[in-house]
Amino acid sequence: MPIDRSKNGLIDIACELRHETPRAWLLDCGEAEPVWVPKSQGEYFKEGGIEIVTLPTWLAKEKGLI
Repeated sequence: MPIDRSKNGLIDIACELRHETPRAWLLDCGEAEPVWVPKSQGEYFKEGGIEIVTLPTWLAKEKGLI
């Protein structure tokens, strides 16, 4: 479930990292198909065994994650 931090324009989304390149992550966030997200636009981390990506809200909408 996404955690909206709209006051600063960011959103946290639980996901699974499927593949990584030097410039992007392929993330499975429960959508029909995994999506590529540029590393320059987000932050990926694990917290308590859960994988989370923090993205600008506009990018999460553009990628169909919210």
